[in-house]
Amino acid sequence: GPSGTEIERGRAPEHRVLLLPPTRRDAQAIRDVLDGNGIECERCEGMPALCSQLSEGAGAVLVSEEALAAEPECLLRWLGTQPVWSDVPIIVLSRSGSESQKLTRLLDQAGNVSVVERPVRVSTLLSVVRVALRGRARQYEVREYLKQIQTVQAERTALWESERAARAEAERAGRMKDEFLA
Repeated sequence: GPSGTEIERGRAPEHRVLLLPPTRRDAQAIRDVLDGNGIECERCEGMPALCSQLSEGAGAVLVSEEALAAEPECLLRWLGTQPVWSDVPIIVLSRSGSESQKLTRLLDQAGNVSVVERPVRVSTLLSVVRVALRGRARQYEVREYLKQIQTVQAERTALWESERAARAEAERAGRMKDEFLA
């Protein structure tokens, strides 16, 4: 069965890998490898579709260098709107032997990026994807912890307000009693 680092079918969209590979053939090969290892993935038809899917949640993004270089704006814009706990992992499939300055600048702007040179060995791809998903799972744990802290703080504030109101009411009742006795 799948280990703790692998994703079960049908889980929330935030645990899937979004794919924007260089070709349909690559997409199918990557999907076969990931699906065969219990990792849920979804192929996106272009960068706008990928950004739309990111808004629904993702464990990681696997994108070709070509797709990233062709239209990086929407991805960079989306990455800039992430909440404080979030740093979605991006795995870039680069062309063998290519070192473009544009890609280097994009990678610096994108943040949590791993670059894997094509052709990539299956074991390498699986390793990089699993590490990305494990890191993302930790981010989701931080998100839940932050939610718990917010809930506790809200409860504490409500208790404080309730206690303040009760004290004010007791003081008012005490003044009324003193006025009555006077």
